[in-house]
Formats: sequence, C-alpha cells, structure tokens
Amino acid sequence: MRFRTGIFALLLATLLVVALGNLTAVRALQFTGGDRVVIGPDEVVSDDLYVAGREVVIHGTVAGDVYAAAQRVLIGANARIAGDLVAGAQIVDVQGVVEDDVRAAGYIVRIASPQVGDDVVAAGFSVEVSPGATVGGSLVAGAYQVYMGGRTGEDMLVGANGILIEGEVGGNVTANVGERGGPPPAVWASFLNTQEIAIPAVPSGLTVGSGARIGGTLVYQAVQAASIAPEAEIRGRVTHRLPPPPVEEERPPEFGSRPWVFDQVRRLVTYLLVGIVIFLGVPQTGRRFGRLVWRRPLAALGWGVITVAVTIAILIFVLLAAILTAIVLALVTLDTLMKWVLVIGFLTDVLVIVGYLAYTGLVIPSLVPYAVLSPLDRGGKWWLLPLILGVSAYLVLASLPYIGWLIALVVVLLGLGGGVLLYRHRHELTEQHA
Repeated sequence: MRFRTGIFALLLATLLVVALGNLTAVRALQFTGGDRVVIGPDEVVSDDLYVAGREVVIHGTVAGDVYAAAQRVLIGANARIAGDLVAGAQIVDVQGVVEDDVRAAGYIVRIASPQVGDDVVAAGFSVEVSPGATVGGSLVAGAYQVYMGGRTGEDMLVGANGILIEGEVGGNVTANVGERGGPPPAVWASFLNTQEIAIPAVPSGLTVGSGARIGGTLVYQAVQAASIAPEAEIRGRVTHRLPPPPVEEERPPEFGSRPWVFDQVRRLVTYLLVGIVIFLGVPQTGRRFGRLVWRRPLAALGWGVITVAVTIAILIFVLLAAILTAIVLALVTLDTLMKWVLVIGFLTDVLVIVGYLAYTGLVIPSLVPYAVLSPLDRGGKWWLLPLILGVSAYLVLASLPYIGWLIALVVVLLGLGGGVLLYRHRHELTEQHA
C-alpha cells in the first residue's frame, strides 16, 4: 500500500501523532507509536512503516515506505529504506540509505546519506546536504538557509535567504535568494536544542564556494550579485536576475476628491438596486428586518459577533472533517471516494464563504442603513426614502478617515445579528402581520 502524493503524505504522517497514540507493532503494513520508537539493526519491516512518537530512530531495514512524525527522526548510518521517506519533525537527520525519495519538513533537515536514490524535497529553517552525501535526483528546498556540500545527480531548485554551494550539482541550479548583509542565519537557532547537530553557517545571498561543481546553468534571482569563487566550475551560463520591483499598493481615493465621488456614486447605485430588489420582491421581510434592528440594536450586535465566530468554526470543522475522513478512506484504499470527500468539503467551504461575502457586501449595506431610518417609513409605503437617505449617509460615514472602518464593522455586525433575529422571531412577526 503506497502513497506517493508528496504533501498529502507528509500531512498524513503528521496527523498520525494524534491518531495512532501508543499502538503496538504489527507486521505487514506496520503502525508503531510511543515515546521513543527504535527499529534495531537486526529488525526488518517487510512493508510500509507508519511511526509516530517523541523520537523515531531507525537502524534496521524497511522494505517499503516510511512515514514518520516526531520531535526527532533519525535514520541511522546502517539503515536502509527501500521506498520513500516522508518525515515531519523538529529535526530530520538522514544518515542511512533511502532508495527512493526523501520528503521532509522540520526546523533542521540534514541529508548525510551516502545514497538517496531519487529526489530530496525539503522545507524548514536549515536544509543541508552534507559533504559526502549523494542525492540521485534533484534537490528542491524552501528554507531560511540551504547548504549544498554533497552531490546531486540532477537539478537544484531552491529558495532561501542564504544559499551556500560547496558540492557538486549534476544539472542546473535555479535559486531565489535574499539580500546580503547581517549575521549568518544560524545564529538565530542558538535557542534550539539541536542535539549535537551543528548547523552550518550560511551567509545571506548566494555563495558558490571554491569546491563547487555545477554541470549546467546557474540562474539566480537576487538584489546583489552572487559571490562566486574563481575556482568554482560552472559549465553553463550564469544569469543574474533582479527581483521584480515591488508593486505599489493602490491607495484609496482621497476623501472628497473626484475619484472618491465617482466610487461613492457607483456603490450608492449598487446598494440601492439591491435594496429596491429586496423591497419589491420580499417587502415584508425588509420591513421586519428594519424594525428588529431599530428596536433591538444591542441584541443584533451581540448576535453579529456570535455569527462571525460560528461561521469561522463551521469553515474549520468542515475542512478538518473532510481531511480526516479522506485519510481514513485512503488507508482502506477507497481512493475515488477519498477524492470526492475532499472536493465536497472544499466546495462546501467555498459556498459558505461566497454566501457570507454576498450577504455582508451587498445585502447588509442596503438593509442596515434603511433600518436606522426605518421610522421614516410610515405606513410601510415610504420605504424608498429611508433607503436612499440611509445608504447615502452610510457611504459618507464609512469613508471617513480613522473611524470609517469602525462604522463599517458595526453595520456588518448589525446586519449579521439582524438576520439571526429575523429568523428567531419569524413566527412572532408573521402573527403580528396577520
């Protein structure tokens, strides 16, 4: 049973910390958990290994993939993993042989293996391929610092504040690096118990050492030019690309300026059209909403705050439920059903967000201003007057410097709470209207 889905597999390994607890080991597809899990030098796991604990140490042989989640994951120098290694930990230290890919995320990811058969995909604070280590495929890394002291058979694709290349890259190097200057990033790791793992000192920017060998091109994006030693061997062309200029944030038009007036007129027309559609289509609902907000503003505000919290909780619950259900389905090989669960969960969240934005962005700016001036709607025949005056006043007040955002927030909370009150009192209001 093999999962080769990259990030999904890493998420699965991380969730096993909670899901597995202290399970006892079983053969075939093996699940192991505990405070400290050790696979001894003479042990052989005949299939995939899923392991979670405070510390995971593997010195033996695993015939399939390894999915590990821990504070520290150590693949010993004599260990051999026939498949992939997917690990999430504070420290991931790979010293043994991994015959396929390594996918790791952690504060420190160190590859000191004499043989990684294919690619290394890593993310963390410090990603290191130590001198003497060999990666058969490509190195793909996103970190604060990256040190390449070993050998990769193919390309190197990295993004980091500091990158130091002192080893051999068989293919091309594509890098995105930060600005030079300041102390080496490793000094910021002094507070962490690295368990005797020395973090290499990598200066910011791109540095290519004297012992570096690059078999293809070197393309890097940085503010300053790279520091390339004269003895370094780069067979292809070196291309330095400057970062794109920062995009200036579009400033809102100044209060009272012509663009500001045009924007307010456009918003006024939009909100009035929405309000007119509501009062022509469901006039009693619009008036009931106005009366409730006018008579019970504090209750509407309170329910508005609760509605925001509940909406966020629903979004998180749906997403987590979909992910956990998909993991269970994947474990029992119901891959098609797993995909549908993920799609349905994602679409549910999207629909909730779209509905929330439509209500807060269109309906509330039309109904709440009407509600504030609803006493002007005498006899239920003059709804257009408070609608026009209310929306106009709201647009002006919401555009005021310093306090406009607060007015807009209060209106949104009143609108959310007003919707809840309208639902809670629907029977009472219907009887009064009858």
